[in-house]
Amino acid sequence: MEDVPASASNTDHVLDVAENLVTQCKRMVSAADELLQPKEKWEAGKQFCREHPVAAFFIIILVTMSIIPIACFCAFAICTTLVVLTSCLFFEGDYPN
Repeated sequence: MEDVPASASNTDHVLDVAENLVTQCKRMVSAADELLQPKEKWEAGKQFCREHPVAAFFIIILVTMSIIPIACFCAFAICTTLVVLTSCLFFEGDYPN
C-alpha cells in the first residue's frame, strides 16, 4: 500500500468539493439567466427610456430618493442589533467571584 499523507487526500477532497460547487453555481446562473432574461429586459428598459425620457427621469429620482430612508433604517437596525448583542455579552457575561 502506498503511503499517502492524509493532508493530500483531504486537499483533493476539498478541491473536488470546490469544483463541484463552482459547476453547480454556473448551472444556477445560466438557469437564472434563461428564466429572467436580463439582457432582453435591459434592452426593453433602454427603449422605454428613449421613448419616455420624462417618466424615466421621474423613476430614477423616485428610486434614488427612496434608497436614502431605506439605507438609514437598515443602518439603524444593524447598529441596534450590535448594541443589544454587545450589551447582552457585557451584562450577562460570566463574572469571576
